[in-house]
Amino acid sequence: MTKKPVLSILYLLSCFSTVLVAQTEKDIKLSGNYYYGEGIRDSLHQAKTEALNDLVYKLSVTLKSEVKTTAEEDNETLRRDYQKHTSLFSAVKVKGINYLDKEWSGDRFKVIAYISRSDYDSSLKELAREIGQQMTLSEQIEAEEGLIKAVSYYYKTYIMTFYSPAPVPYVSAVTENSFENLKQTLEVKIRSFLDKIMVTAGIPEADPLIEDQIKVPVEFTYDGKTANNINVKFNIPGNPERETENGKAELFLYTQPSKSKETYELVYRLKFVGENELAEIEKDFAITTIKKVEVDFSKLVSIDIEVIKLNDTFLKLRPVLKNLSVAKLRWDLGDSSTTEEFQPIHKYLREGHYKLSLIVNENEALSKTVIIDQMGNLISGNESDEEPDVDTVKNNVNPTVQFLIEETKTKSADEILQILKSLKFSGSIIYGRKSIFSNPEKCYVMIVEPESSRVSALLSPENPVRRNLLTDKLANDFSKEYKNMVEIWIEIY
Repeated sequence: MTKKPVLSILYLLSCFSTVLVAQTEKDIKLSGNYYYGEGIRDSLHQAKTEALNDLVYKLSVTLKSEVKTTAEEDNETLRRDYQKHTSLFSAVKVKGINYLDKEWSGDRFKVIAYISRSDYDSSLKELAREIGQQMTLSEQIEAEEGLIKAVSYYYKTYIMTFYSPAPVPYVSAVTENSFENLKQTLEVKIRSFLDKIMVTAGIPEADPLIEDQIKVPVEFTYDGKTANNINVKFNIPGNPERETENGKAELFLYTQPSKSKETYELVYRLKFVGENELAEIEKDFAITTIKKVEVDFSKLVSIDIEVIKLNDTFLKLRPVLKNLSVAKLRWDLGDSSTTEEFQPIHKYLREGHYKLSLIVNENEALSKTVIIDQMGNLISGNESDEEPDVDTVKNNVNPTVQFLIEETKTKSADEILQILKSLKFSGSIIYGRKSIFSNPEKCYVMIVEPESSRVSALLSPENPVRRNLLTDKLANDFSKEYKNMVEIWIEIY
């Protein structure tokens, strides 16, 4: 929908002096040759101002059917824009308007502001001529230097068309093509240019002085060439707009990323350079474009693991995170146990090497893996280092779990139950029904077949689904798969 500010009329009135001058109030009102407005106030100046505003209003009503569509008439935002421009341009010195004033009853004054219809029609033609000259200049620059140089001139021409309450026709001096509505033609041309601009984000940097402020460089190109004179910002409330220099701008984010790569929306428009009145119009009728851009934070964020020895038995694991917003942590402790505690305290039951992994925000790209011994000493610092000797220790299985796996191969369910009682007495486990555990998803589940009194399965905790450790097969719905069997829920320390 095209917006048309009502007080473009005032600009037209400033272009010409009247040729047809009325002599009396009767001539003005009854001849049909004039547009007019009236003002009655205590001072002559106030009455003159009111008459001018009334004239502008009546012109807008008279021309309404020509300059507004039904949709525009129903648009409350557009009506407010009209009112804003009425207030703005009332302060501009207007030329070419005649005033008829006289004393009214008492000390009040009555003023009639008027302009002839022929003068108004002439001013429309003169305005169209000025806009046409600007359009011709824009076309010549495009023919000589390309659209990337000419688009700013086209944009000024586009904003100038808002001075006119009627569509501005134009015949191209370069191509000889004719256009009935130059405003619509230019809007399509400018939007096409903005849509074809390529936007890329550079490597972000954290501000060393301002917490949580991240600088993101962006670059604009059009058809492989630097695109200048663009104002841009992130499509985030309160984000400041920046101006490009040599096709580049530095934008700012004020929150830490939660992923290694994130996609943001940019809002950008052409920088406008023009007269004050045009600049005010451009604020309300600017052409903007929204485009998504991916920002790679992988070189900005860092993840590390600090292992703190509390005593000869327990270790405290602390995440060391930089430039990263954390919603969730998940630790794989290397002995078949996992936790989502921020700084877990853990005890390894057997000597050996353990692969310790930390995943942030459930994003594998935000992870860190180290290999430590049972005392917390660092063996290697990343996943690509040589794996420890599996004969030394079963790295990925808790020793208690490994013991139960071996025992179930040869012993009956009754014998396994005695083993569970012994482990419970030593403080290594708790077992029982599912209902006694506050976090059953972290428990192992032993499945016993009543008829044979044998252990059919030993299921791992949910991570995210359970696995039968006896067969190494997934158990997506074990309650259905092992229906009518006995479940023993086990929490292992």
